[in-house]
Amino acid sequence: MNQAVLDLSTCKLIVFEIVCVLALVGLSVSYFRMRHAWLWWSQRQFLRSHEEAEIIRDRLLQQSFTMRRGLESALIDTHDSSLKACLEQFNLFHQSLNALSDRLSPPYIEDNLLLAITHLLNSWKSKQTGLTIEFEHPSVWHQATHPSDAFLLEAINELLRIITVNVLTAKVIFVSLNNVNHQVNLEIRIPNTETLNIRADLKHLTQAMHFLVGGHCSFSYQQQTLTWHYRQQRSTAFAPPTCKD
Repeated sequence: MNQAVLDLSTCKLIVFEIVCVLALVGLSVSYFRMRHAWLWWSQRQFLRSHEEAEIIRDRLLQQSFTMRRGLESALIDTHDSSLKACLEQFNLFHQSLNALSDRLSPPYIEDNLLLAITHLLNSWKSKQTGLTIEFEHPSVWHQATHPSDAFLLEAINELLRIITVNVLTAKVIFVSLNNVNHQVNLEIRIPNTETLNIRADLKHLTQAMHFLVGGHCSFSYQQQTLTWHYRQQRSTAFAPPTCKD
């Protein structure tokens, strides 16, 4: 009798363990399906934004440049003050249009991650005159284009936005990028600073990167130095899909 009860208890335990394993497998499958669907959707949106940016660069900016040259030529002949003011406003419009195309699709992101990050950091240095950004990187970038590049670039942009808005003492930012054995390593370090209330934002950014593109993403704060680190193993090249309906 006792043996029968023991066998029944053992069977119940085994069944419970099997159910738990199946539930975990189901949750894992659901998680990866949801992540894959989100990646697909995000890449489609990025490709659409890239096409819109190309329209701005190939058409609107070219037309804007032609019109601006016409105004400059007319100003040489007339020296009209109202025409000069019109030209100044038109220059602002041209710059805003160029900035819009960069926001829709960052320059070089389709070709080279190193060039894309360099352009992004230079734009931040031009906007934040009191901020120094030191960028350490290999002289040549051999890694092929990868679907994670757009997400990584946006993460860098968001991190810099969080830092410059909330970390009042940040004067120098060190950025390091390398690629060793098909593993991309990015580190952003801000010494002599206080994190204030940005830990929650950094945690959300880290979790978002892990969910969207995988890899390892973390941040730490030690000896008044804030460090954000991301690494990802990349074994295959990526051929950007088209986004034509």
